[in-house]
Amino acid sequence: MLDSSLTRGFSRRTFLVGLGATAALPIIAACQPEVIEKTVEVPVVVKETVVVQEVVEKEVVVEKAVEVEKEVVVEKEVVVEVEVEKEVTVMAGPMKAAEPITLRHHTAISVMKPQIELYTLIDNNVTINFEQVPWGQHADKWLIDVAAGTAADYVTIGSPWWPPIKTKQVTYAIDDHLKASGLENERFSADPQRFMGHNGKLWGLPFAPTNPRTLIYNIGLYENAGVDLPTIDWTWDDLTAALKALHNPPDVYGMPTLKNPWTPQEMIWQKGGALFNEDQTKCLLDSPEAAAAIQQAVDWTVKDKVAMAPGQEKVLGDNIFGSNKLSNMVSSGLDWDALSKRWTKNFEFEAWSTGFPIAPDAVERIYSSEVHVRALYGQTKYPDDAFNYMQWMLSDPAALTIQFVDIGIPVGYDQKRMLAGLEDEKQKAFFTNLFDNVLPHCAPDIWGPQTSEIQKAFFAEYDFAMLEKKTVEEALKDATVAIDAILADS
Repeated sequence: MLDSSLTRGFSRRTFLVGLGATAALPIIAACQPEVIEKTVEVPVVVKETVVVQEVVEKEVVVEKAVEVEKEVVVEKEVVVEVEVEKEVTVMAGPMKAAEPITLRHHTAISVMKPQIELYTLIDNNVTINFEQVPWGQHADKWLIDVAAGTAADYVTIGSPWWPPIKTKQVTYAIDDHLKASGLENERFSADPQRFMGHNGKLWGLPFAPTNPRTLIYNIGLYENAGVDLPTIDWTWDDLTAALKALHNPPDVYGMPTLKNPWTPQEMIWQKGGALFNEDQTKCLLDSPEAAAAIQQAVDWTVKDKVAMAPGQEKVLGDNIFGSNKLSNMVSSGLDWDALSKRWTKNFEFEAWSTGFPIAPDAVERIYSSEVHVRALYGQTKYPDDAFNYMQWMLSDPAALTIQFVDIGIPVGYDQKRMLAGLEDEKQKAFFTNLFDNVLPHCAPDIWGPQTSEIQKAFFAEYDFAMLEKKTVEEALKDATVAIDAILADS
């Protein structure tokens, strides 16, 4: 899911200032005051406010006449607050299409419409046909159109569906376009090569940051039990020791049963295992590495009895963490809004987040994460124009302002720099911790070509192990058989 919490305490002006001069602002249609921050070497007519900050080099052009109260000649940076009835034009945006064309944009994310409307003002040679498809159908529908040769030029693919799509290589390899664009790899919120690369080529770019599932913990319950707070360096053994000191039902519970699509997967990876072979034609859950990882998840519930049994969390009500009886849970790492409001009831009690503990003998620190992807149709007739559109959506300050400040969705480029504009220091520390310590180690969640069916087959057997109806080895062997059958039909 996409998170809207990053915009709390973040104004439109601080966003633009914090972002800096990453690109020129294009046309901004408005009927309200806009803050435009640019540099000039010529007289500038301002209605009210001139703030001198630093040496400038470029020119701002205001196409609409503004009532003059005073004229100031400046050679330094100017922040001008103007009222416009139609539009303010500043430096040119992306390279315009050479002739009128129509690009089709296929997505399940409807909130992107304001960006599309703005882009067509910048490049009036481009018409964008917006094709919104329900979330559960958007990827399959686009692939059907690919097979028919009628797919949309630009597509936004949800995280669970992206891994098998990139291996099909039906999107456009954008390596040369990216190199020429000037976009810097280290400023992406998710490493493009790690998440969107395949066979040495790059098949898309991130729509938003990676979103791992992290350990959310109740600070007060830890302190009451005299247990040190979790850190990024914790292992499964550290978590086990803490849970034994914390779990004291019915007053305090250690954590719920681990049952989400991300944590069991990353535990298997850390032990050196995998769910599938490289081309996702064979399930590998019957391996010793997978068994060792899932055995630990089961032991917390069955052997150590420091995690709640499946379904037992119902005793804590609809908001299990908000009960102030649950020491830990695993949930969306970037969801500050839920942590600061719902889960803690507006911080009636203190809570924090860190990466879920890793295996003591982990082959690498790795976290399973979702990341949604921007991509181009491999057979688009307009690769240059489609990439210009994608680059603008991804990196232009006006487009980012719409996505991050107005709509409330984290962005795929320059997200860390935007955090500098957050006014809430606790919120800033929350995200900085995750961006520095967790997100660099994230990998995309992979559940094969039939995501829903494969997850259902896995968790059916996982539950049998949790309920002690099968051993872990028996459950994973049966899950492998069921998933192989699904793969054979894919």
